[in-house]
Amino acid sequence: MALTLVQSKASTQVNGTSQAEVVLAAAPTQGNLLLAIGTHWNNNNMTANAGWTEVVDTPGVTDDGVWVGYKYAGASESTTQTPFGDG
Repeated sequence: MALTLVQSKASTQVNGTSQAEVVLAAAPTQGNLLLAIGTHWNNNNMTANAGWTEVVDTPGVTDDGVWVGYKYAGASESTTQTPFGDG
């Protein structure tokens, strides 16, 4: 099965906020795979928000940490996605 990129979006989270949020140009189509990749700093542990599945959470101690998660778009998926937050 071939994968096709439908849309992508980059977002910057403001220091001190607890959620990563991105607003997509269009609502995802039901069944589409949504993939989120984020970085965080200073040994923070991130947790997946409702509906998202965490694949990787590597805390950064003196370097950036990495968080990766996914979900499949539901029937009435919002353009605003908040895949992970401060754990």
